[in-house]
Amino acid sequence: MTFPIEHLLRTTLTDLAEEAPTVEDQLTRAERRLRTRRRATVTMGALGTLAAIVIGAPLALAASGGDGDRPAAPPTVRPTLTTAPSAPP
Repeated sequence: MTFPIEHLLRTTLTDLAEEAPTVEDQLTRAERRLRTRRRATVTMGALGTLAAIVIGAPLALAASGGDGDRPAAPPTVRPTLTTAPSAPP
């Protein structure tokens, strides 16, 4: 024995199920969205890293004191090679 409200609910749900459009191949669309989102995330990460390098490199060079003393230069006179005196025979 079914109550009238149960019958009404069953018929309503059946009607809704019949009217609902059939969904085909949801997995392919979801995979495509996932690939697009992943590609966008990787691209934005690379762009952010590149921007940090482009902005940070000049700042790091400026902070390092570029006007200070230059590193020591190698000597301009080359040392001469001398031969050791040979032992007497």
